[in-house]
Amino acid sequence: MSSSTTNDKLTTLRAALTNTALFCTGTAPLASHSRALFYRDLEGTGAKYVLGHCCCSTQRADDGSWLDLADVSHLQLEMLVKACDECGTMERTRFSPSFDVHATDILEYIRTNLFCDDEERGRVKVELQQLDVHGPTSCSEPSRITIRDKNVLATLIVVFPTLYVGGSLHLRRGAEEWTFDSAAAICASTTPSIAYIAFTNDLEPELAPIQLGHRVSLTYHLSLTPEHSSPTHPLSTPNLEETALQTALQTLLDDATFMPHGGLLGFGLQHHYTITPGTPNLRGLLSSLQGTDALIHRTCHTHLSIKTTLKAVFSAQRRFSGYKYNVLLSAPRSFEGTYLENGLKDVLVRLGGKVIRDYGTEELEERFKWMEKGDKGRRVDSTEVLWVRPLTSRARFSSPYLMEGVGGAGEGGSGVGLGYARGDVCLVVRVGPPGARGTVREEREKEKERVVVGLEEEEKWPIGEKVALTG
Repeated sequence: MSSSTTNDKLTTLRAALTNTALFCTGTAPLASHSRALFYRDLEGTGAKYVLGHCCCSTQRADDGSWLDLADVSHLQLEMLVKACDECGTMERTRFSPSFDVHATDILEYIRTNLFCDDEERGRVKVELQQLDVHGPTSCSEPSRITIRDKNVLATLIVVFPTLYVGGSLHLRRGAEEWTFDSAAAICASTTPSIAYIAFTNDLEPELAPIQLGHRVSLTYHLSLTPEHSSPTHPLSTPNLEETALQTALQTLLDDATFMPHGGLLGFGLQHHYTITPGTPNLRGLLSSLQGTDALIHRTCHTHLSIKTTLKAVFSAQRRFSGYKYNVLLSAPRSFEGTYLENGLKDVLVRLGGKVIRDYGTEELEERFKWMEKGDKGRRVDSTEVLWVRPLTSRARFSSPYLMEGVGGAGEGGSGVGLGYARGDVCLVVRVGPPGARGTVREEREKEKERVVVGLEEEEKWPIGEKVALTG
């Protein structure tokens, strides 16, 4: 893979992954029967009715005249504001909108453009969470959206066409920032329409102050759920990001000088996922991938017939030399309550893990070759990985384990200490040699379930018993 042409193709592939789908926006017509909102005030004294006709002032593009749809009074909106808490939020149990997001094309658009999900794998599950009403006197603190369910992948905000100025939604991730101006999107429509934005959990939202009027919105939580029924609406055509990724990857694999013997491609995950140590396998997480993470899996599996899997990459450090390793394993194993006498790296390798080396490296460096002193002379298994996208910490996990304390039991040390097995989950794509890129069937991982000498008894001992024995 030394040719400049091949490197250029790899650069093109990496560039195709930079346009991560973190959010999607749009507008949708608001039917007359979808404009009602019933709610109870803070005292719960009875049902109120508002937004019989949502209002918007918009300039028609044809004759330049103003179309005034305002039919809800300022007083009605002020009463609605008073029914909300100090931050302008009303809990789900106190209101009922006639607007039904399932009766629109919004969820289908989100499924194919944000989740990059295919028809056979899942459907979007939507749960209404809260109503928000913001005006010039609303508190300046940004509304925080609390997500308690680990299966929630994204948030959807639907904004009604009430007349207001300001209230742009700012989305941030690190130093990056995007702005969604719902007022401008609504007023660009010539008929009553709602504006919506769906964004992943990676983004932090903040609402700009309202200068005039009131902004009324609904907030939903989104997740993917298996569904075998036919979709209500036809699927959208592949988006530009999907086409670009497929073309770039296919072009690279068509190059006979690239991985002439086949190999592993690694992709760090770009979205946050909850990983539980001890999960037997990561296959179930494939259906919950988001954005370009899902796009990579879909492109390889569906379009190129190449197998993709999720793997756990453990970070280990040799006890005596201090050298650091990354070890590839099929699942995020749990070592809670286990005493690891010879260190984490030895156990990972004995369980079938392989030390990762950079692609193109013929063999491990001398310092990586051997197990710890407990198993002298045994060579370490290793594997090459070409990281198309660097390993990230967005799907990190951690599991505690017992280890020899500082100084050792016989040297005045504490006897038993506490260590942590930390790792990150990534996508791994196994490709075959030229001419058979997609025909490789990954060998079933045969992790060694047997416990090595001495580990079977020790790993089950509670801390107290182990300390007593070594004291």
